[in-house]
Amino acid sequence: MYIPSAFAETDLDRLSELMQAYPLASLVTWPEGTPVVTHVPTILEPNRGANGRLIGHLAKKNPQSAHLDGETEAMLIFQGAHAYISPSWYAGEFNVPTWNFTAVHAYGVPQPITDAAALCKTLDDQTASYEAHFSEPWSIPWNDERNHHMLAGLVAFEMTIDRIEGKFKLNQNKTAADRRKVIRELSASDRQEDLAVAQLMNANNETK
Repeated sequence: MYIPSAFAETDLDRLSELMQAYPLASLVTWPEGTPVVTHVPTILEPNRGANGRLIGHLAKKNPQSAHLDGETEAMLIFQGAHAYISPSWYAGEFNVPTWNFTAVHAYGVPQPITDAAALCKTLDDQTASYEAHFSEPWSIPWNDERNHHMLAGLVAFEMTIDRIEGKFKLNQNKTAADRRKVIRELSASDRQEDLAVAQLMNANNETK
């Protein structure tokens, strides 16, 4: 990922926060040089390894599942909050449109989860994570045999993050006055993504 120094984010806590807040990731593999992409739900175990460990699953009929062989490197892309930034929001005479955004690229070698009990636990953990904010969280009823038959159609994996890159493009290359103006404009929006970017800019040390 192209990361100018002004936009580089190396704080692992902030990167982990993004991966947990936006858990639907793009799984990328490149067998024989041809990129293959699947959008997969993930959960992060932040305390496993130096950078954390990611767990996910995809359909066994998906040809990409064959790449999860325990030897092939992969990348998981997490897209965080993003918003269009109008040049009319800056004080300077000459500006161009841009896009503020946050993203994380996590690299590693996915290891297939083949044990049936471990696969059940993976699905339980993912479901519990996604259902946590509901007043009455749903859980997988394993006493229904249909759910066990479902397992035959899935491939789960765990990937220790060997390398991680973060890009938080939040107008760090602009003046403090310009950043405050952008925050005001985004905060006045009725789009949730705009509000999320405004909050990120507020939290960023350079905007204070």
